[in-house]
Amino acid sequence: MKWMYPILLSLSLSGVTLSTSAQEDMRSINYEGVNVREKAGTSHQILWRVSKNFPFKVMGQQGGWSHVKDFEGDTGWVSSRYLSKTPTVIIKNTFANLRAQPNKTAPKLGSAKYGDVFLLKDVQKEWVKVTLPDGKPAWIFRQLVWGS
Repeated sequence: MKWMYPILLSLSLSGVTLSTSAQEDMRSINYEGVNVREKAGTSHQILWRVSKNFPFKVMGQQGGWSHVKDFEGDTGWVSSRYLSKTPTVIIKNTFANLRAQPNKTAPKLGSAKYGDVFLLKDVQKEWVKVTLPDGKPAWIFRQLVWGS
């Protein structure tokens, strides 16, 4: 563990804080069209833009900025004011069935595609309950989403 001290000291001196919690710090975007930047600060290059409710794992913080990772493993910086604790999930599979109940034989309500984002309402073992755009509930097999 001695080798880690210089790394942690270096990160501490740079103003980056690391989460020591065993649980991931999942957040979602609370505003439409938020910029994800190469480094913390508005003067740095915009890598991409994300829509409202897009989920991120927060890797650390610096000033008013959060270092985030998305479901594809890409990282960047987002102004912390645009992050909320509203739980959301994103489809990480080519497609996913939306079911009326949390089982594979339940009636299919529709389907979702890679990159679709939903508000997360509940988790039951292998299933997540989400809210559809029309406000109705649906269930998705948990292995097909990221963020839960």
